[in-house]
Amino acid sequence: MKSLLLTTLVFATASSFADVNESRQAPGRQTAPTAPLTSRQTFAHETTLPKTTLRTTGITKIPPKDSAETTKSETTKSEVTTASRFRPVMKEAESAPKVQAPAPKIQAPSVQSHTPAVQAQTPAAKPALVKTPAPTAPLKQVPVKNPTVAQHPTTPAPAHPAFRPQTPPVVPARPPAIIRPPTPIIVRQVPTPALIQQVVANNRQVMEQNALARAWVDRRAQVYRTAYAAQILASQQRYLAPVYLAPLRVAYQPWVPYGFAVYAYPVRPVAEFYTYFNNPCVSWFYNDYDAEFYRPYYSEYYQRYPDLAVGYNHVGIYFPTEQFINLNVSLSGMPIEYQVHYRRSMNFLSERLIERARGPIGRHEVLVTHYQMLPENRAVIVEGFVDARGQHVPFRALVDLFDANRSRLFAVGAWGENRMPSPEETEDLYYLNDQVGFYGGTLEAPPQY
Repeated sequence: MKSLLLTTLVFATASSFADVNESRQAPGRQTAPTAPLTSRQTFAHETTLPKTTLRTTGITKIPPKDSAETTKSETTKSEVTTASRFRPVMKEAESAPKVQAPAPKIQAPSVQSHTPAVQAQTPAAKPALVKTPAPTAPLKQVPVKNPTVAQHPTTPAPAHPAFRPQTPPVVPARPPAIIRPPTPIIVRQVPTPALIQQVVANNRQVMEQNALARAWVDRRAQVYRTAYAAQILASQQRYLAPVYLAPLRVAYQPWVPYGFAVYAYPVRPVAEFYTYFNNPCVSWFYNDYDAEFYRPYYSEYYQRYPDLAVGYNHVGIYFPTEQFINLNVSLSGMPIEYQVHYRRSMNFLSERLIERARGPIGRHEVLVTHYQMLPENRAVIVEGFVDARGQHVPFRALVDLFDANRSRLFAVGAWGENRMPSPEETEDLYYLNDQVGFYGGTLEAPPQY
């Protein structure tokens, strides 16, 4: 009995190993002979194989359905015996600590079959992370007339991170003017030719120190010469002719006994007077107001005397005569207060002359033939005539340099031959002559003609 059981056990063991080898081979495959593995090596190897390989590995063999019935009983007995035999080994393998050791390199058996071999799937290495740049905005193309010509994109290049925009330095639009208040040269004294030349030199020095003012003077002189030089030369020839003043002196002879002989003074034109445009008083009568030119002279007085920041209301009506140029040069050498009242008085004088002429006065139609500075420069007597539209209006004006409201004008309009002065006209002339005595002066006798 014992010998029978031992024989059966040996036979079952041999058949179980055969079944294991047969289960690793698919039908129709031929495998190369390999070394037999122990139970520990088999389970260790099976734990490291991929999932697809473990599915084909088995310990028991399930016989096909067409096997004989007699084999079922033997197979059942062998399975029970084999399972009981290997159960301790499986429990020991499961209870053993799992050590992650490098798997032994086992050369896969070469298999030749009609079906594709199942290869082990090893985990692929993770690729290194690559930072992809953020998507940029689409480039804008500049529309062109010729669409076949490629255009550069209009998207600006990114600025450097260390770049900091800086505000450009403020560049002055013009160099600062050298402010030098005019030093009074003629103070309560008669303006002699030497004093007038000293004022002219002072004005020239101011222009040399201010380039913008000098450029303005040169530009205005060129413009004025181009526009009015021919007219001034024609008027000069007319006024210098002997036949011009002779009939006027005869027509106004009745006024000589009353101390009014305007046409007794000759006309002395100054055709090239453009160099005097550097004088603020002369330029005020012939050019439009420009603050850039007057800044070196009057900038610090603008708030105190707003009249200095205003141009003349009738630019160009005075003909350039020697007496008129010297009068303005002399006034520019006096204190600022004198110049302010002089401007106010001359505005008043021009408005009254337009009324007496009964019409507008054109350019270069007012002639100043004589002036007289009263004591201490308190006032100045200005004499001349208006030659507008063939009509003559002689006048005498008292220009107060201390108070412009005290200025007076006497003018004779619409005069004809064989006419005598009226009582109203003589009354006005006497009043003005008395004012000259009030200022401490006497009227100069007119020259003999």
